[in-house]
Amino acid sequence: MNESPQMGNGRPPLGNGSGRRSSHGSRSSSRRRAQGQPPQLHGRGYQTPAQRRRNASGYQLQRHPINFAGRRGRLGALDPRLIVLVAVVLVAVVLVVSSVVSCVSSAPSRDQGPAVSQDLPDDLQNSLRQALSRDSQLAEIAERGSEYPEPLIRLALAEPGAVGFVYGWTSSDHDTAQPYDDAVAQGEVPALYGWDARWGYLDYGGSPLAVTGSGPIACAMARIALLGNADQTPATIAQAATDAGKASGDSGTDASFFTEKGGDLGLAVAALDLAGTAAPGQDAGQDSPEGDGPDQAAAPGTAATGDALAKALDDGTYVLAQTGGGALGATPHWVLVTPGDNGAVTVHDPTSSGNSSHQWDPATVASDVATALTVQSAKA
Repeated sequence: MNESPQMGNGRPPLGNGSGRRSSHGSRSSSRRRAQGQPPQLHGRGYQTPAQRRRNASGYQLQRHPINFAGRRGRLGALDPRLIVLVAVVLVAVVLVVSSVVSCVSSAPSRDQGPAVSQDLPDDLQNSLRQALSRDSQLAEIAERGSEYPEPLIRLALAEPGAVGFVYGWTSSDHDTAQPYDDAVAQGEVPALYGWDARWGYLDYGGSPLAVTGSGPIACAMARIALLGNADQTPATIAQAATDAGKASGDSGTDASFFTEKGGDLGLAVAALDLAGTAAPGQDAGQDSPEGDGPDQAAAPGTAATGDALAKALDDGTYVLAQTGGGALGATPHWVLVTPGDNGAVTVHDPTSSGNSSHQWDPATVASDVATALTVQSAKA
């Protein structure tokens, strides 16, 4: 009995077996994917989600071993002397930086200066601060002395109030004067000095006006008091003297400037002969019995010349006096003499706050006068 190929033992032909298994496997995989089941992988090629999370959070040391021993070997290969040298350099750098920081933090600021006790009265605190500031500025002037004209350094040493002015020389404008805008009143003589930055830095006769401009400054004081205005300042009068060729002489200004150009300033200026008023029987230039001063051809320093000086002064007349290097200072310069109290006189000295701070015996002043000029308003 012939059997059909489909009947046999129920097994498919061998030639088609692999095809059927492949088809079956493909259908199984499709069913798993459709049901959301992961594919069946074998070996280390498959990781569950939990395994993937664990591996994402750390390094797989088992798969990638770290050779700590090798790194220690490389460090150990460094030259010990090089390590010591690097350590020494680092320590030195730290010490230098620490030293610099310590010095900067502990050094007092030049701008702030030393501290002043707040327990002291305000006026005393201010005086102390000014004195300390002058000391600091004077120290810098001494250190940078070659940058300052020698006469200015001498001025700073002789006049405490001039230290700040001298200190500012290196950073100042030497060509431009500033206006005089202080309040003025007729009959009141302002206290003007050479070390005023409004005019003191200007050149006058080849030197700073601060040390050569006593004539223009004394004249400006007289004019302000006599006329009651400051239309003419030390700077403008100094320029007028320069233009007239009178910025010369030991005192910086020739006396003829005042007598010849005083009218242009609104002043009437005339010579005062103190020597011609010597006491009877006494030659001009001879000392009086009191011996109030040295021999001076124009100012013998007698009581008689002192009286003449005092009598020449009244409310509307002052005296411009050129000193001879005696009682009012070793260097010839110009001062303004005005009436004082009880027969005394007041000296307004552009070169000395000390001379200007008190009243004088007329005879003492006369003993140091080489040239005397009366000055009053031209309208008087």
